[in-house]
Amino acid sequence: MRESRHNIVGAAALAAALLLSPMRAGAQWEPVSLHHGVWGVFITPSGNILYSDYQFDGSGGIYTSTDEGKTITKTNAEDYTYNRFYQFGELIYATGNGGKIARSDDDGETWVVLDYGTPDGEKIDDVENTACYGLAEKGERLYAADFSAGILYSDDYGDTWHFTDRTSLAIACGGTGEKDEKGLLFTENFYTPYTFKGNLYEFGANYICRYDEQTDKWSRVMEGSNFMMALAERNDTLFCGRTVDDYDATKPFLQFTTDGEHWQPTGRPENELCNYVRCLEVHGKHLFAGHIRDGVYVSDDGGNTYVNISDGLPMLTEVRGYYLSPLELKATDDYLYASLFDTAYDNTEGGLYRFPLNKLANRIAEVRGAIGKARVEGGALLLDKAADRIELIDASGAPRLTATHADRLELGTLPAGTYIYKVSKGGDKMTGKVALP
Repeated sequence: MRESRHNIVGAAALAAALLLSPMRAGAQWEPVSLHHGVWGVFITPSGNILYSDYQFDGSGGIYTSTDEGKTITKTNAEDYTYNRFYQFGELIYATGNGGKIARSDDDGETWVVLDYGTPDGEKIDDVENTACYGLAEKGERLYAADFSAGILYSDDYGDTWHFTDRTSLAIACGGTGEKDEKGLLFTENFYTPYTFKGNLYEFGANYICRYDEQTDKWSRVMEGSNFMMALAERNDTLFCGRTVDDYDATKPFLQFTTDGEHWQPTGRPENELCNYVRCLEVHGKHLFAGHIRDGVYVSDDGGNTYVNISDGLPMLTEVRGYYLSPLELKATDDYLYASLFDTAYDNTEGGLYRFPLNKLANRIAEVRGAIGKARVEGGALLLDKAADRIELIDASGAPRLTATHADRLELGTLPAGTYIYKVSKGGDKMTGKVALP
C-alpha cells in the first residue's frame, strides 16, 4: 500500500535551502534535492527520478519524483540504507543492508521488502551487518552479491534465494574452500556482479571471477584487481574504475575490456594522480567518470582524453578544492544526474544534482578550443594552439619530456611504448595517450 504520509520537498523549500549554498557564476550543474545522504539514483523508463537517502540511523528511505524534480516524495519503502537501483524486466530493485532488497512493480512509487538472508534455509553469518551492493541478470535469473557471503541467485524475481557454488568461488578468490577457525569461508568481499558478452562476472575487492551456470562453478579471471567495481558498457566495451584510494601513477585511471578477460588502460585526466573512481556512466559517445574528490570527468573518445565538467558541484567545506564524491551517475537524453553523498552531514550542499546535456558539447568545445587537439607528426607532439605547459610521462608515471609556452614537444629518441601527455593553458587542462612505435 502507498504510504499515507508523504515527505514532499517543494520548489519553495529547495529555493530557501539554496540561499545557504550559493552557486558559482557560470555553473552548469543544478540541484534537484538537498538530502545530504543521497546515494543511489535511477531514472525509470517513464522518467521518474528515484534516489535513496542513506542515513546511518535508518531514518532514510527511497524518494521519487514524477515531475522531473519539481516535487520529491518519500515512498513507503522501509529503510535498509539502500545504495543502488537495478531494473530487471519491468521490476525495479534497490539493494540494501541486513539481507534486504526492496522491489517495485509500479515504477518506484511503492515498494515491498525482500529478504535474501536465509538462502536454501541457511542463515547468512552476521546477516544483520552485511550488505548487498549489486545485482545482475542472466537469462531469467537474478543474481545478487552479498558483501561477505558470496553470490546468490533467484529464479522467482527475488522471492526466494539460493547460493551459487561457494567452494569454487572461495578457491577462485584465493581460499581453500574450507571454513577457517572463525567459521569464515571467504577472505574476499563481493561487490558488483555484471553480465558481459554472455558471461556473468563478479568484481570483488581483490579478484574478478567468472561463473559457469551449467556446472555451477566459479573460476578466476584476475587476481589483484584492487576494487575494480565501477562499471559501464559502451559499444561492446566494458569500462572499469577502481573504487579505492590509489595514488599509484603506474596503474591506469580506467581500464577496459572487449572480451571480459583481457584489460587495457585508458588515458588519464590532466594532473590527476588519484585513481579513485566512484562511478561510471555512458550516454551515446560520452563516458562519464565520478571521481572521489575532483568531481566529474567526461570523455568523448573512449577514454583517451578527458574534460572536467564539475563547475557548480558542491565542495567539501573543510577541504576547499575537493568536491563532494559523486556515488552514482545516471544519464537521460536531457540530463546527467549525480548523487553527492555528504558523509559528515555537515555540508548543506550535498544531494542530487544534474547537468543539462545540451550544454555538454559547448563545455568540451570550450576546453578543446582553448587548448587545441593533439597529434603526433614528424617526431613531435603537435598542438593546434600554444599551451602554457606540455608534459609527457611514461607508464611508470615518471616525467620524460616537458615544454612550456609551446605548441609542440619534440619526442626525440624515446623508446617504443605508450605515453601519457598532459597539456594545460590557463585554467583548462587536457590529457591523452600516445603510442610510439
